[in-house]
Amino acid sequence: MASLKEIKRKIKSTNNTQKTTKAMKLVSSAKLRKAEEAAKRSRLYAQKIVDVLSDISLSINKLAVIDKRFLFFNKREVKTVDIIFITADKG
Repeated sequence: MASLKEIKRKIKSTNNTQKTTKAMKLVSSAKLRKAEEAAKRSRLYAQKIVDVLSDISLSINKLAVIDKRFLFFNKREVKTVDIIFITADKG
């Protein structure tokens, strides 16, 4: 049979393990919440990118319908250039 001293030591050890487990749960839930927020933000970003690229594609298709050779064979003076920067939001 275990002595009183051993029982107290096991109880203390169990309590310490419970405290550690609780702290780990708090940390993991905070990380999960942060990851969920990042996923929501990236979903909005991806949707906006799709919208922009769809508008560009629609404009090109309209011009191509007017003149079938528009995209590849016409040589013309370039007056303006559109540049699209797609970057990560890392500050």
